Amino acid sequence: MNARTATLVDVRETDEWEEGHLLAATLVPLSEIGEKTNDSAWIADLKRRVPTDRPVYTHCKSGGRCVMAADPLRELGYDVRPMKEGYVELLDSGFERED
Repeated sequence: MNARTATLVDVRETDEWEEGHLLAATLVPLSEIGEKTNDSAWIADLKRRVPTDRPVYTHCKSGGRCVMAADPLRELGYDVRPMKEGYVELLDSGFERED
């Protein structure tokens, strides 16, 4: 995945992120997506951090939460593509970890 053509979004929660995350990822916890999709300030901040002009690949620990995040993000104008691979599988496939 080329950073100029797609964005990687981690929808795990902050405590999981702080234990380690993919170097290329941006954190957008599923709990925030569920709570704040009607908050215009949150949406504006999200659109600054995660551009709407490229595909967004979401990932989580095992694949469930990234699917749940897809529809609300699509409603905000994102081309969302949930990844089947979970966090550990992505590390095993060669994504770099940042602590």
